[in-house]
Amino acid sequence: MSTPPQPRRSARERTPAQSFAAELQYRQLQAADQALLRRLAREPVRYDSTSDSDETELDEEEGSSSEEEVENKENIPPATAWLPDTHDITLPPCTAVAAVVLPRNRARTELGYFRCFITDTLIDIFVTNTIAYSQSRHVTPPFETDAAEIWRFIAANIRMGIVGLPNLHMYWQAEYRDSYIPQLFSRDRFLLLQRNFHIAPPTPAGERHTVVEKIAPLYRDCQTLFQTYFTPGREFAVDESMVLFKGRSPWKTVIKGKPTPVGYKMYTVASNGYLLGFRIYRGKGGYDTPHSAIHHTVIDLVRPWANCNRILFFDNLYTSPRLCDHLQQMGIRSCGTCRRRRKDLPPNIGAEMDALDKGEYKAWQRGQLGCIAWYSAKPILFLSTHHRVDHFVTVPQNNGRPAENKPQVAVDYNNNKGHVDTIDQARQYYALQRRGVRTWPSLAWWLIDMCIINAHTLWCLDTTIAKGQLHFREQLLQQIAALFPSPRTHVQAAVPRSGCRPLHGHWPKHTHKTRKCVVCTKGRAGGGRSEVVCELCDVHLCIDPCFKLYHEGQEESS
Repeated sequence: MSTPPQPRRSARERTPAQSFAAELQYRQLQAADQALLRRLAREPVRYDSTSDSDETELDEEEGSSSEEEVENKENIPPATAWLPDTHDITLPPCTAVAAVVLPRNRARTELGYFRCFITDTLIDIFVTNTIAYSQSRHVTPPFETDAAEIWRFIAANIRMGIVGLPNLHMYWQAEYRDSYIPQLFSRDRFLLLQRNFHIAPPTPAGERHTVVEKIAPLYRDCQTLFQTYFTPGREFAVDESMVLFKGRSPWKTVIKGKPTPVGYKMYTVASNGYLLGFRIYRGKGGYDTPHSAIHHTVIDLVRPWANCNRILFFDNLYTSPRLCDHLQQMGIRSCGTCRRRRKDLPPNIGAEMDALDKGEYKAWQRGQLGCIAWYSAKPILFLSTHHRVDHFVTVPQNNGRPAENKPQVAVDYNNNKGHVDTIDQARQYYALQRRGVRTWPSLAWWLIDMCIINAHTLWCLDTTIAKGQLHFREQLLQQIAALFPSPRTHVQAAVPRSGCRPLHGHWPKHTHKTRKCVVCTKGRAGGGRSEVVCELCDVHLCIDPCFKLYHEGQEESS
């Protein structure tokens, strides 16, 4: 008698069970071996590394500044341990002085400062590429333009930023008509120029382009000239700005809670109301660096101002011990709020912060880098290499409240964190951007806005004239119109908007339907009823006098 076949046993069932302690020890040894291999592999080609830590790069969630980073891969302790004993930090003297460095041959007018950034060479590039794009689209009749018309086109968009209307065609309508824009362009000419306006050469058929490639000449010149014409002082800040764009683009970012939650994210560095540099966020996977994308971007932004002992301020999206160490070795001190889940922080930092009561603090020191957990309205964590973190100062309060003791690093951070926010606020008042489906115009107009803001800042510093941005833009418009006058010899008079076509062809017609007259019943509870309609307008009207009043665009006054 044959024995029944035995069911097959899986490999998992045949493997003897391991204890939890043995498995944990095996995983710890495996993680240590992998970390050692990665460290050895990075030694020959180390990317400007200045940190003594053996930890791997930060796993930043770039999509939103409010998302927490995944930072628990391994927690190898740094070479220098945190100590609860703090000490004074001797800040080296800063050799940097805020200064305006502009060409000597510039005109000392608002337009002269603006043309330091939007140069004649750049305008000629706009003209060449606009004509080339119209030719690639086979526009008939052939489209031609020149530098003067491009200047008037920029001026018209600046005017639209000051006098905002929801639809473009409304700038030529009688009810909303603005005298400045119709004197520069007819509506059809403006729309034709807007459709063909191009900054970079047209993309060949079948090829794909990025948003930066479509504005490369402007993008490149702004990066160079912004750094050339202004030397920042001791304090400057790094933060992010959002450029509104709701179309389709792989570089578009969504950050909930921002005033502009959807668009292009720009990493920017600024000082004294002046934009020094910028980098666009290229999406996940767009960076080839051993550091995190944020670490790499900050170092890239501030590299031109290294070795002068400036102080860089940033918020908790950027702050980490590794970045502070890297900046210190570059000759840049730093200060910023920090998230409690960052690597290389003092041990049990979360529990220490939760144990604090209001007004209490706990401080640590690691070389020149200080860390303080301070309970104000809530527990806050600061990292700083520019000041002793547990040095407190008395700060007066408003509304008759008693003075409050605050850490000096918190006072310095509050006074200097808003350099980028000031520029964003100034732009929002008179932004040039209009809605569209193309990917690059929103970023191009943002750059031109930054040129105007920087020109205004330099104009104020250089001439010591305390005038606002609106005055600067109004003078800019007047000077462009005077220097590049429009060839239009006749501007059509504004025609009142009517609810129907011209009077020719509008004849009364009798029907068997009685309806309210659209004139004498407008705005009234009662009114006349009529069987007469206009053949073209198809509305019921009293034959006298409503028929005539309606077609003259008037209403019965009573």
